[in-house]
Amino acid sequence: MIFKASNLLKEQLINLPETGMGYQILELEPTANFKPNEITVVNSELILDNDYPASWRAVLAMEGYNKTMLSAEKTVYMTDLKIKNVVNLSKERALFSEVDSNHCDRKIGGMGAIDSPLRYTREGESFVRISHFADDYRIDFENKCLKKGSFTTTIEDYAKCIGCTPFPDNPIDRYALPNNDEIQFAFLISPKTYDK
Repeated sequence: MIFKASNLLKEQLINLPETGMGYQILELEPTANFKPNEITVVNSELILDNDYPASWRAVLAMEGYNKTMLSAEKTVYMTDLKIKNVVNLSKERALFSEVDSNHCDRKIGGMGAIDSPLRYTREGESFVRISHFADDYRIDFENKCLKKGSFTTTIEDYAKCIGCTPFPDNPIDRYALPNNDEIQFAFLISPKTYDK
C-alpha cells in the first residue's frame, strides 16, 4: 500500500533522523487508523507499507517519484501514527532483502546519521547530498542548512561514484537509495567553520 503524509505529519517526519539518504524506515505501534508495523518514508512524504511487499513492487515498476506520489491511496495524518523507532540499517538488515533479490546487494554501512557522533566541521570541508527530488525536504533552503540527522557524503566520495575513477560505482547502490530512479540532483553543502 502506498500513502501520502499530511502536511503536519510531513513536518514531524522531516525532524526525525534518516535511515539512509532520502528515506526513513520507521517501526510503528499499529493504531485503529493505521495498521502497519513498519513503513518506509521517502522524502518525508511518500509512505510505503513494509508489511505489504506489493508496495515495493509497485514502486519499482513505476516510472519515477512523481507518478508514485500520484498513486498514493490515501493521506496519513499525524494522529494516525505511533512511531516507536527509526530503524538504522546494519549488515543483518538490508532494505531490499525480502522484496527483490536483484536489490540484495545494495550497500549498507554500520554507522549512519542516526548513530554518528556530532562533530564540528572543519574549514574548507564540503559535502554532497545526492537526491532524486528537486524539493528535498531534508534541505532547509531558508536557513541554508540540513535538518539534523540527514545523510551526506564527502565530495571525494561522490566523485568516485560519477566516473572520476577507473572503477565507477552506481550511487543508487553505494548509498542504498530507496528506489531506482536516476539521480537527478546533487546538492553541494559548504558549512561555515565550526558548524555542527
